[in-house]
Amino acid sequence: MMIEGEYRVTEIGYLIGFSSSSYFAKCFQKQFGMLSTEFLKKAKENFNSIME
Repeated sequence: MMIEGEYRVTEIGYLIGFSSSSYFAKCFQKQFGMLSTEFLKKAKENFNSIME
C-alpha cells in the first residue's frame, strides 16, 4: 500500500486497524527496523535501480 502511493502512511495505519498513527509508526519501526519514510525511500531506490 505504501509503495503504490495511493494512501498516506497515517491512512494505511487506520485502514489496517491502528487507532493511533504514532503507535502504528512505533510498531512499523519495531517490525522493519526503520521509519516508514526510510522504507519508502529504499523501496523507490530499489525500484529505480531495477528499471535502469
